[in-house]
Amino acid sequence: RFNAIVARGTYNRHTMSEVLEYQMGFDINWENAIGDRIQNKTDQMADYAAFIILKWRANEHIMIQPALRAAYNTKYNAPLAPSVNAKFNWRKNQLRLSYARGFRAPSLKELYLDFTDSNHELEGNPDLEAENSHNFNLAYHFNTKIKRRPFDAKFTLFYNQIFNQIKLIQVDPGNAIHYRNENIEGQSESLGGTVGFTMNPLEFMSLELAYSNTGVRY
Repeated sequence: RFNAIVARGTYNRHTMSEVLEYQMGFDINWENAIGDRIQNKTDQMADYAAFIILKWRANEHIMIQPALRAAYNTKYNAPLAPSVNAKFNWRKNQLRLSYARGFRAPSLKELYLDFTDSNHELEGNPDLEAENSHNFNLAYHFNTKIKRRPFDAKFTLFYNQIFNQIKLIQVDPGNAIHYRNENIEGQSESLGGTVGFTMNPLEFMSLELAYSNTGVRY
């Protein structure tokens, strides 16, 4: 049996000129597990976090949004997690850039749940380390009209670095169903993007063409 309590509170504030806006708040996530398939029969974990987000409109073309999240995890040392987003508008163009640091503690299932039946033999791993990551995103949007009909073009690109990524790994060459949660040594990377076009050749018709691709390396 798994029980969870999730709570979140936020406070928003606009300045009189609406040039600066900020939001602050907290997150609470508490979970416990009880049962014969849990290695110690019972265990629990909690995460307590506070965050602040600033939104600064430098002018009608530029908006910058930095943020910071501080957390306390009862089993792992959670680092400060900063992020920053920026948006630039000019004429019919919009460009967005963002960076965020990520942190994920293993779940109770990944740590302690052992599950065995005729088709599965899955082990939890209490020695797992937490995942850390860096995430980068870029998005460009262009909109115009062709013969008075709307036309949009979008381009997105992302790059992620994940350290100590948690995955189910086959641990017994002689047993094809025996897996255990393990940290991938070193870092894993993913890179991908999307190119898309949307047009309305007729009032009652919309056409969309898009291509996306993602690559992963361990």
